[in-house]
Amino acid sequence: MQTLAAQFPSIGYNTMEIDIDMPSPLASQPRSLLTYFESELSSQIRLAAIPFRPVIFARSAGALIAQTYISSHPASALVLIAPTPSTSCAEAKALLPNLQEFNYEPRFPILILDSPEREEAQRKENRLLRNEAPAVDFVSVNSVDGQGAFVEIQRWLDSIGV
Repeated sequence: MQTLAAQFPSIGYNTMEIDIDMPSPLASQPRSLLTYFESELSSQIRLAAIPFRPVIFARSAGALIAQTYISSHPASALVLIAPTPSTSCAEAKALLPNLQEFNYEPRFPILILDSPEREEAQRKENRLLRNEAPAVDFVSVNSVDGQGAFVEIQRWLDSIGV
């Protein structure tokens, strides 16, 4: 994510990286842990005093935090990079057992970027892709860390007018 965040300012975007520490003591309930992360993310975005709704980027399990955030906060767009396909998949269950599926309406542009090997699982398990919401796009790239991912994200941001 640091490499990706460093590339966008070179083409005129402002970026902000947010690293949230685990709470101490660790919250025992999945919802309370995500509520903590959502609150921290919201606080950091508010402190940045940006004059517009942000485009939120999240990767892997961080997509759970981003989706919790956008469930109750405004965003211009959401970019999920190799996200956990659903809250019921093994990766999400290992982190946060008994987490309910998100139910926010995708009323803003969403990009899901993942590898060709994970595309079928994303299309099968990810509710955003299963419901074929018009605001949700999927792009397959050979490496979510590579230049191809940056180019595809840049192309998508341009297509939605950000």
